[in-house]
Amino acid sequence: MVRNIHDIPGNEPIDLTQDVTGTLSGINVNYSETDHNQLLNYDADEHRKINDGGTGADELWSADKLDTTFSGINVSTGNYIQDVWIGKTKKQKTGGTYTTMGQFIFSGTDNIDEPTAIKASYFGDSGFSNGGIKIFDFTNSLEIANVTGLSSTVDTIVDLGTLSNVPTGLSIFEVQIDPGSGDKDMTIEAVQVQY
Repeated sequence: MVRNIHDIPGNEPIDLTQDVTGTLSGINVNYSETDHNQLLNYDADEHRKINDGGTGADELWSADKLDTTFSGINVSTGNYIQDVWIGKTKKQKTGGTYTTMGQFIFSGTDNIDEPTAIKASYFGDSGFSNGGIKIFDFTNSLEIANVTGLSSTVDTIVDLGTLSNVPTGLSIFEVQIDPGSGDKDMTIEAVQVQY
């Protein structure tokens, strides 16, 4: 069936074809001439302006502006961290040997960037000296990082030094400590991997 309606600007008839399901075809709309602010049920809160220079709550950046802005971020130069083991206090008293105090999963450099540092927070009881913290790759039986000579008796953040043997694949890393000499408790509280 063909129905005629009139185009308002030129008052010329437009032929629309309606099939048995009620679907209309033959409609050609020029959206550039549509005033969306005049649409039925228009709500300004449901529409946002694209403004690459804007900072308003109702303005958005274009896809091109987003791409340009965020393509310059390099996450392989120490720009982000991964807190891998936090919130547990672990103590160890027997010195002269490393004891595993906890584990975390390392994604591997094939899945995430090469880490640039591993840091830990620790402290020892009064008289504590020559303690050590080690990150050991349990999956591949390799040492990743190790720092020795620790003696702080107050919460201290320490860099575990040069990283080596960093695996490319998924691995279990162990957090190990050696309380060193003096037969005093050493406490480790957090480990952080920096990329």
